[in-house]
Amino acid sequence: MHLKNEILQHHQILSDKNVLLLNSFAARIKEKKYEINLKDDSVPSFLQSYKYPLSPWPIIISKDRKREFSKIARLFPKLITKCILSYFKNDLSRFEEIYSQPQVLYHLIEGMQEIMEKSFLRYDLLFFNNQIKLVEINAGTTCGGWQPSRLNHLYNKILKEDAISRDWNLKHVNPLEAMFKNVTQCIQQHLTKELTGNILLISSGTYDSNNIGFWNELIDIFNTVKPEGYPRIQLFLDETGKDLSVDQDGIVSYKGHELDAILDNARVNVNYRELTLSHIRSKLFFPDNPITVLIGNKINFYLLTQFINSPELSDEEKQLIKDYIPWTALMGETQNVCWKGMRKDLKTILVENKRSFLIKKAFSAEGTDVHIGKFISTDEWETIIEEKFEEEGWIAQEYFEPDTIYSLSQQDIKEHSVIWGVFASGNNYTGSWIRLSELRDDFDGVINSARGAKETIVYEEFS
Repeated sequence: MHLKNEILQHHQILSDKNVLLLNSFAARIKEKKYEINLKDDSVPSFLQSYKYPLSPWPIIISKDRKREFSKIARLFPKLITKCILSYFKNDLSRFEEIYSQPQVLYHLIEGMQEIMEKSFLRYDLLFFNNQIKLVEINAGTTCGGWQPSRLNHLYNKILKEDAISRDWNLKHVNPLEAMFKNVTQCIQQHLTKELTGNILLISSGTYDSNNIGFWNELIDIFNTVKPEGYPRIQLFLDETGKDLSVDQDGIVSYKGHELDAILDNARVNVNYRELTLSHIRSKLFFPDNPITVLIGNKINFYLLTQFINSPELSDEEKQLIKDYIPWTALMGETQNVCWKGMRKDLKTILVENKRSFLIKKAFSAEGTDVHIGKFISTDEWETIIEEKFEEEGWIAQEYFEPDTIYSLSQQDIKEHSVIWGVFASGNNYTGSWIRLSELRDDFDGVINSARGAKETIVYEEFS
């Protein structure tokens, strides 16, 4: 097929090597079957039944792109925390109303800024006219997307079999390894008690026999990346976290084993208050505490929009918002709002500019509760506007249509819409992965693995 120059430019802005690789793949597509074979003996058992489709063609980013991802990872946690503290300082009832969280949480943020800024995050972003736009931020160890990294050796084999790319010096960063390394470093820096090496992972499906290999691999990764001097790690696994106890000194134990950290991947109904207090007292490292998770609330995009011209922000911080943050408003806003120089009530702006907006829930996952004006009828759009104005926890956000790239679909080259997942641990960029949805007649604009999008891994130019 003919490859359009405008789409090739979307590949090139990421790295010149993408165009070379794509042309090489395209020339061989009739003679070579590209696939990621999950039944290969080298694939861990827990991934052999991976439920999301995979694209066998990886994407490469240049040093410039990595530098920009790193800037986002370094600066946004501090900026979000600053905006939260400033916006609600004289109106804590508003904090409680907007976030549906108790006011005491605000006061805890004041004393935990450094810990909040060292959390595990995933920035979901897109390229629009070759410029990055953030669409949401996910916080805590529930962030998915690291699984394809474990298939790096299969992607690397595809690159090494191609004459164009076999000698390229590329590197893939495994975000799970980076997160585990950050967890053990934070434990060493944060805790004031004697370290035990005991870590509890709360995760649904823990006792499924298919996951035995997975848990063993997690333990191996932890012990490989842990800092020197940290005790050998024993990883406990549980589905509910009900067997936890906290003593009067804030020491947390699981079935009699004193813990250094808890990773709550399931977000079950554990005693968040007690665990968070232990975290604050430096007796436990609990990165999924509700204070840190607040960074991942989509309402923060509304706060950033409000602060775009605030004298409380530096010029660099204002520019960050202008460059990367879509204009965002709270559904239910009764005051006139200003969008692109127009000051009108929000309902009117949304109705008159249907193709320029989406409406989504502030705290949701897997692409659910997202309505994109461009892809639905006028009647449905106006009904959604009326409904969500009456419900709490919904936002309206400017919609940017992602730049498309080429990828493989049933052994043919097709145009795909793309969302990036950019990982950060401890304010450092720690790898990325992408999701791709083919531009078919039934495409509704939502790009999510749970909605059928393919996944692939990302390599960085190393020299």
